[in-house]
Amino acid sequence: MGEALSVPRDGHTSHVIDGKIYAIAGKSGVSTLASMEIYDRNATPMMPSIKGVNAGIDITWPAISNISEYRLYWNQEGGVSDVDAMISINAANSTYQHRSLDNGSRYYYRLSWVIDGEEIVLSNEISAIPTGL
Repeated sequence: MGEALSVPRDGHTSHVIDGKIYAIAGKSGVSTLASMEIYDRNATPMMPSIKGVNAGIDITWPAISNISEYRLYWNQEGGVSDVDAMISINAANSTYQHRSLDNGSRYYYRLSWVIDGEEIVLSNEISAIPTGL
């Protein structure tokens, strides 16, 4: 089993196995497992929301703590990857307004973030079309 983590509550323990944190909880004196949660720092983040506006696209996502930056990759063909155009976004922000885009053209995006210098997995691909008004 992996390295145990320090969890200060009674009946809790956690282990790191293959890069995932398994947090296990029970009740003191009870032999049944009350809960188990698995945390994976490389898991795909929640789906960002996206909205086309006049000559632009607004993108919003749930904030993630303890990161150094977000990276928003985009293109107009789909199949976005980390070799496409990239916009670096300050870690304090959880929104981005992409402007000066062509109304009526579809734009595709994927979001990632950086922790301790390591880029974490790209989100699912999303897309929108600037509306024109």
